[in-house]
Order: sequence, then structure tokens, then C-alpha cells
Amino acid sequence: MKINGAILDRVHKSLDPEIWDLEQDPPVLKDEVKEEILGRLFEFLRKRGFYRFDLWIKNIFLIGSMVTLQYKENSDLDITVIVSRSELQKLHKEENIFDLLKEALHDVSGEFYNKTLHVINYFLVEAPARIDADAIYDIVADRWIKFYPQLSEDFNPDEAFRDLKQKAEEIMQWIDVSFMNIRRELVDIQNLQDLLREFDREGQERILNEIRKKIIKIEEEIFALTSLHTELIEARDKAFRLDKFDDSGFFAYKFSRNWLPPNIIYKFLERYNYIDLLRKMQALIKEGFLDIEKAKDMVKERIV
Repeated sequence: MKINGAILDRVHKSLDPEIWDLEQDPPVLKDEVKEEILGRLFEFLRKRGFYRFDLWIKNIFLIGSMVTLQYKENSDLDITVIVSRSELQKLHKEENIFDLLKEALHDVSGEFYNKTLHVINYFLVEAPARIDADAIYDIVADRWIKFYPQLSEDFNPDEAFRDLKQKAEEIMQWIDVSFMNIRRELVDIQNLQDLLREFDREGQERILNEIRKKIIKIEEEIFALTSLHTELIEARDKAFRLDKFDDSGFFAYKFSRNWLPPNIIYKFLERYNYIDLLRKMQALIKEGFLDIEKAKDMVKERIV
């Protein structure tokens, strides 16, 4: 599921005029934008040997920040292609054709639209699909499935989600402490490594034992950060799997599951690059062991 990342962005007066024909009421996708989105997709599919799209492509939707008032000049155009797995397999006689196509769509994604900073991305979803988004636009039919939220221009996410931002800041502070602990241990390890040549074998063994103890401390910190990352992801995934909502879990803005607390907290962490940091920390452990040199490089990069 593609989750909207624009919830923490400020609100514009209108949809992006580079993408939408605002003279229409309601606004519709500009013809040249529609042609580019569909043209890239269909040309790619034909080159890969796919045909009779009308039989297995059920819908093509535009979702994400570009169908809302919360967008940036570099927001992506997120295209959800809803496909019948059974119809696709029946036509192409290949059992795993759906999964192959899903992977292949990465090859046609990531290119800018025209001279804008908007990248077009394509995502494959199996029909029937529950698209839980703030807004949904049917590209082929040129109509709104779900109209975009009418947020006021003075909407301030930091104020609206003040309590959740505070929770996110508490998590970030904990990550900061853990990161600095790792940094200090790495500095100590480097100093100890520099000392090795000055000692005899017995002295070197003592130093190596100290290094091993510090490596264990670093690994414990990283495992704790990895567990935190997993907890954040699982909490958000659980919220997105809910079939019913308790109003106490919402704010005044009840547009989609994007607005549930676990996702808001995650997005604050993402805003300040802490999610990226957690991913990088997790990658420092290979087959259960710490990659010391990689850890040193990452800490230097983070500090600079």
C-alpha cells in the first residue's frame, strides 16, 4: 500500500496548476498529463509483451499528495494500477506473471514529468482492492472517486498534532542518546586499535578483549534501535489493517487511515530523517555481526 507522506505538509490554495486544469469544476487532470501517464505505462507494457490491457487492468488511479492540497514542487505522481491477477494469468499463461509485472513496474517509474520536479511512479495492486487514501482520482474516466480534503490554508500540522509530535520527539531523543553512545564506543575502539602496535602479545590480547566488549555494547544498542524500528512499522501496519475506527483515535480530520496516530508519529520521525537513520543502523549488522568500518563511516557521515 502506498501511504501518503504529505500529511505534515502545509496547505495550498488549490491543486497544483502544473498538473490540474483548475478552470474545470471540479478540477480535472490536464490532457497532456493524462496522456503522459497512460502513454508511458502502455508503451512499457507493450514492449514487455503484455496486451489486451482492457481485460485485466480494472482501474488506474492517481493518489497521494498530488490529489490533495498538501503537495510540494517535488511531490511524486503516484499511479495505482489495479489488476485482476486471474485475468492476467489466463491471458498470458504464466502463473507468476502478476508478481513479475509488479517488479517490472519499477523500471518505468522514477522519471520526471515534463520539466517539472514531479516523478511518475507506478504501483501494481491486485483487484479487488481497498484503496484507503485521502483522495482518489480515476485517470481513465477523468473523475473523482474521492474528492480531496478541504483543509483551510491556516492548517498547521505541528499544532494540530502537537501531542503526537511530542511523542515523536521523545522517541527521537532516545535515538539521539543511543546514537551518541554508539559514537563514543566507536571512538574508543579506534583509539584502542591505534594502541595495538605499541604492546606485546599479552597486552594486545587485553586490548582486543576491551574492543570485543565495546562491540557487544554497540550491537546491543543497534539491536534495541532495530526493535524500535520494527515496533514503529508494526504499529502503523496494524492501524492500516483496521476495518473500523474508534472516533477517539482520530482528530477533526477523518479523511483516511493516513491520519491515525501511529502513522503521524512515523511521519514526524521520517521528516527529521530518523527513519532513514534506523534503517542504516539496522544494515550495520550482517549475519548477526557488526560491520565496524561501515559503522565508523556512517557515524562520520551523520556528524558532518
